[in-house]
Amino acid sequence: MRKRRTVAWLLACAVGLALVPATDAMAISKAEKKQNARIAKVNSRVSKAIKAAGKTAKTVANLSTTVGSQTQALATLTTLANATDAKVTALDTKVTGVDNRLKPIEAAAPTIIDVLTKLGAAYPAVEYGRAGIFAGDADLTVAAGGAVTSADIPDDGNAITTGEDAIVVAGAGATNESLDLKAAIRSNESDGDATTKTAGQAGGYIFVVDINTGGGRAACIGAPNPPGIFGTTPGDSIVTPSGTVTNLPLKNIPGGVARTDTSKPDATSTSLLPAPCTFAATPGHTYEVHYSVNFLDIPTSTTPGPAE
Repeated sequence: MRKRRTVAWLLACAVGLALVPATDAMAISKAEKKQNARIAKVNSRVSKAIKAAGKTAKTVANLSTTVGSQTQALATLTTLANATDAKVTALDTKVTGVDNRLKPIEAAAPTIIDVLTKLGAAYPAVEYGRAGIFAGDADLTVAAGGAVTSADIPDDGNAITTGEDAIVVAGAGATNESLDLKAAIRSNESDGDATTKTAGQAGGYIFVVDINTGGGRAACIGAPNPPGIFGTTPGDSIVTPSGTVTNLPLKNIPGGVARTDTSKPDATSTSLLPAPCTFAATPGHTYEVHYSVNFLDIPTSTTPGPAE
């Protein structure tokens, strides 16, 4: 009986011993599984992290390329900006130079404007002297050169001179014939727009030569020195900036003759001679009549203009 118990106990011990390793093996296998599972998860995470890192590296590489391109573009832009700045500096220098050149013009602008204003007023304010010879009767014919026109008469008292060599022919009944020298001023100025105003002054002379006798003088009868020549004598009251004078060999020429009036001078115009030049004419002879006239517009003030 006891033997059976002993055998049974031994069997139980053997079975127990056999079960112990199996239990440990089973226990180890579960731990490994859990550990392997953890490792797998870690590996998965590591793989994902590696992939993410790869993407990040690629992104960083792309960003680096972009930054490099932007850096190059910025460098190009900087170069352009420097070039532009140099051009702006050069332009500023040129503008400064232009400004320096314009300053004298700007300073002179008031004077220029004043001069242009005066020129603008003076341009339409013109006046022309017109002179001519007139025969005393029908026995003397003015064949050519009977009238002449001057240039624009200055407003400051300076003279403009004009003259002509006229040709006259004595008729069959000619004896003592006469010629008169007359003048008018065709004016567009305010002082020459009415006969009650004085447009200007004129003075001149006349002498006659007989072409048929080789140019011998046909003296004006009663002429003072030089013999045979008639000229304007003093006597008219001439208003000047310093006052009225009567010692100038000039005649006051009234206004009222428009600058476009082609009818003047005529027989009613102002004579520049103390009397007509009367000379002994030979019937059929041709005479050359030389005459010269100075036209003036003597100002009444020291600041002359187109209204004086």
